[in-house]
Amino acid sequence: MAEKHFTLHEAETLIPRLEQIIRSLIDNRKSALAIGEELSALQEKLRAGENIAASALVNKKTELDFLVEIIQEGLDAIEELGAQPKDMDIGLVDFPSMLDGEEVLLCWKYGEKNIRFYHGLFDGFSGRKPIPNM
Repeated sequence: MAEKHFTLHEAETLIPRLEQIIRSLIDNRKSALAIGEELSALQEKLRAGENIAASALVNKKTELDFLVEIIQEGLDAIEELGAQPKDMDIGLVDFPSMLDGEEVLLCWKYGEKNIRFYHGLFDGFSGRKPIPNM
């Protein structure tokens, strides 16, 4: 299947949905990191010879697995929209587009109300440039 190329308008119409998805991803990622730390601490106590209930380890692992699954579903939802999740620490999403006959990526970051930047396929976030009139 060919990759969709977005117009600026098409990409911007997805921002409200992306805001919901990214907010959930950021929250669930924070929770997953915290639970991962708790699980590591429990495992370390177990290695140190402390008496840790197996159920505590299993419960933390189950919580972590569940959050990882929810995070993956969020990433999949972004891809199903035709966009590309890039950096979930800052909520970065790219949209394939064409600009003056060249394939580029429209670049949106969580918190931005519209898309104002683009970059080349291999430039990344640091190569963002203002979008000229499209």
